[in-house]
Amino acid sequence: MNKRLYFALLYFAEGAPIGFIWWALPAILAERGFELTEVSKLTALAALPWSLKFFAAPAVDLLSRKFGLKPPLLIAQIIMAITALSFFPTIEAGNLNYLTLILMLHSTFAAIQDVCIDALAVKSVPDEEMGRVNGAMQAGMLVGRSLFGGASLILIHKLGLEFTCAALAGAIIISSLSLFTRAEPKEPHQFDVKQYFIGLKLLLLERKTWLLVATAFIASLSFEGLAGIASAALVKVGVPANIRGPLYAIGVPLAMLVGALFGGKLSDSFNKGKLLSHATKICAFCAVATAALLDTKSDYLVLSSAMVIFYFSIGLLTSSLYAYLMSHSNKDFPAFAFSLFMAMTNFSESSATVFVGKFAPIWGYSASAAVPALVSLLIVILIISKSEDSKPS
Repeated sequence: MNKRLYFALLYFAEGAPIGFIWWALPAILAERGFELTEVSKLTALAALPWSLKFFAAPAVDLLSRKFGLKPPLLIAQIIMAITALSFFPTIEAGNLNYLTLILMLHSTFAAIQDVCIDALAVKSVPDEEMGRVNGAMQAGMLVGRSLFGGASLILIHKLGLEFTCAALAGAIIISSLSLFTRAEPKEPHQFDVKQYFIGLKLLLLERKTWLLVATAFIASLSFEGLAGIASAALVKVGVPANIRGPLYAIGVPLAMLVGALFGGKLSDSFNKGKLLSHATKICAFCAVATAALLDTKSDYLVLSSAMVIFYFSIGLLTSSLYAYLMSHSNKDFPAFAFSLFMAMTNFSESSATVFVGKFAPIWGYSASAAVPALVSLLIVILIISKSEDSKPS
């Protein structure tokens, strides 16, 4: 199987559960009469394993030295498929405690799946192909999110919840079957727990590791502040639902997908560090410009177009950032290194969203979005130039 299609299918299985649990499930439960407080608590608990997946990374690294990455990945996907099939009877029964248990089990193995897939990409994709493969990966994830997020709500009304849950399980199984189409690179290390943690300690003492950690955090600041409140901001400035619906169902995912594919292609054609620097500048500018249009309550068509361009820039930055980080991840600790970087992007998202959400009512959208955007511009270029000096073999 073509390498890009292979990883796009694997990332599709990353995006599908996230789309269903984060986007579709709250609406499904609300329609069945559950209280908003119960729904939000359930969604927050279900999302927790993704926030903590960094802690599973050492176990994945060690298991890969004994068995390879495919066996734990396959086991995780089988458990995900089984629990996805359990969603329908659990939701129909209306037992939130049991549903929470099933969702936590599903999310835990979905998070382990993510760690395994990212480590597999770090180990098996050459630097010169990392950009295009990352673009395909982001495209696969976005399609999975869209199909089982927004589109699944339509599917449920047409064919029922049981069919939708079965389709989610089937999509995960199809992804797992792709694992048999390509060989995994041979593991060069012996299974030795003591030596692994000695090496891990040395990795954490390297200056370059923390420069890359800072890069992951700071580059994401260029857009995370506005992206985290964008949908709510559109409501606040009066954009009607008949515009917001198509925008987030079609415009936003499509813009991110095109941006990711374009950014991936550019990453393989130009210096990854310089491209990330330019992508950060573009994304920061788009964030502040879009926020300014929110402040002025611009025409709905103008505002929607600006949002599409903004999310295109997010796709561009995300694929170039991930390609950059993967190409610099230590190949001896692929799960740990990349999971550490992803944890920083999650922290960037939460901190920037809280900041902009707090100060937007006081300063306005543009001024509050400009603060994290300017921080990303001032620091990321220096970090990229330093981390480029010592790229791992």
